[in-house]
Amino acid sequence: MADRKSLLGCVKWYVVHFFEVNYWLFALVLAVGLSTSEALMSIGMVGLFSNWFLEGVVRKDFNQKFQELRKNKIIISVLLLGYLSLIIGLLYTENQDAGFRFLQIEIPLLFLPLVYGSRNFGDRYIKFVFRSFIIGLLFSSLFSFLVYLGVFPIHKSLEDIRNISIFISHIRLSVFINFGIVLLVFFYKKSFLFSKQFSVALVIWFVFFLILLQAVTGWFILFVLLSVFTGELLIKNTKTYIKAGMVVLLLTGVLFSYFYVKSIYQKHFVPKRELVLSELDHQTKSGEVYHHRLEDNWVENGNRVWVYIAPKELGEAWNKRSKIDFDSIDKKGQPLWGTLYRYMASKGLRKDKEGLAQMTDEDIRNVEEGKTNCCIQLSPIEKRIKEIIFEYERFRNHQDPNGHSFTQRFLYLVAGKNIIKENFWLGVGTGDVDEAFLNYYDAVNSPLHGRNRKKAHNQYVTIMVALGLVGLLFWLVSFYFPLFIPKQYPELYMYFVLIVSLSFLTDNTLERHAGVIFYAFFNSIFIFTKKLKKETYEIR
Repeated sequence: MADRKSLLGCVKWYVVHFFEVNYWLFALVLAVGLSTSEALMSIGMVGLFSNWFLEGVVRKDFNQKFQELRKNKIIISVLLLGYLSLIIGLLYTENQDAGFRFLQIEIPLLFLPLVYGSRNFGDRYIKFVFRSFIIGLLFSSLFSFLVYLGVFPIHKSLEDIRNISIFISHIRLSVFINFGIVLLVFFYKKSFLFSKQFSVALVIWFVFFLILLQAVTGWFILFVLLSVFTGELLIKNTKTYIKAGMVVLLLTGVLFSYFYVKSIYQKHFVPKRELVLSELDHQTKSGEVYHHRLEDNWVENGNRVWVYIAPKELGEAWNKRSKIDFDSIDKKGQPLWGTLYRYMASKGLRKDKEGLAQMTDEDIRNVEEGKTNCCIQLSPIEKRIKEIIFEYERFRNHQDPNGHSFTQRFLYLVAGKNIIKENFWLGVGTGDVDEAFLNYYDAVNSPLHGRNRKKAHNQYVTIMVALGLVGLLFWLVSFYFPLFIPKQYPELYMYFVLIVSLSFLTDNTLERHAGVIFYAFFNSIFIFTKKLKKETYEIR
């Protein structure tokens, strides 16, 4: 009977405080959903706005809400500049359907400032949101680690370690983790979010997971954050010996990084010995002429890749042992013949029929999976640096860019630059960006395959392609003007904007569901949530 009364009491309390509780509930769903589920983050965002609208209808307090918005009319107007420029871009776009779909993706930039700009929730709400966000990150990263360990098998190949991020893109997850690290460090002394010991443990775990994930964007952001944080400490600290120690530490880190990358280059890209063309065999035992390219220094385990290649007989021998055609792609999306050449070089084999006969069934499976080396177990950092150097070497030698993200991203930027030249002031329009890139690739007879012909992975370039210089200026004002208005946590907000800005350099953050909600949600909370006089949430 007591339990029944307690349950009825809870229901009655929820009904009485329906709207206030829902603001917390949907914020929880959104914050956790950012790193765990696109469905949850959508439910949270729609729920927040629906609750705000329904509250206005039921309580008839739209006037009060709009009075609050008018107090913030300048910043609200600035935040809506970016969305307004997209609407203007519809006026001269040809693909109206694509334009309206893009406006739907950007809806959080419109809805969330209205919700948070019309009421204030205070410190307890901020604390609740930040905690929920970090708990979501912890769950997502732990689950991904269990996938890595094989506890939860997936259909994708784990040869590409980034596939362990099964809830959202590994790039977005790495961006969110960096923000989580900043939150934990910023509030460490006050134990605002968690205890000091737990906060330290979380930071160590998140850094470890970032390294494991091999998301270069995440590494790049973490490096910049550490550099800015170190510079900030240098400026603030008045003790000379501490400043000198930090300068030495920073220089040591830079030098270590330089020699570490150099050692990887020498280990994986410098041949064990120099070869002379006249001393090499010129044909296989079956009579096919070998291809030798001594100008290419690509090596695997110190063995040159581009020597002793007999593509015809190797392709025929391969097709007898594998269901994946020699001229097709491996399971990582790379040209299979390229993977095979590198793998056989790592074993010290010639790339001909006799060489393939020395390959085991396990070797064949490894090549199908996209493995390019038979022997070396690399650390996540060494592996990713090696891949980047390899892709750069391929690009420098005018080799096939397909299946190599670094090279492809460079070609995307080149495409964006040339499209901008032709549409400098107003761009191609909100809905014509995809078509503009595809037309460019066709016009220049791009070596990129159809599935790899994508937009520039750079938010600034993509905005300028769509809206030109005028539209880009609108967006820049919308992004960066809030830095100059009073806020409860100005330093923390600066780091948030820095993280988002860095993510713009390597990805179209605001064209991804998780990215635009992440930005709009936390941006609105930082700007509009002020500290209440009492450290309690005021339920009306």
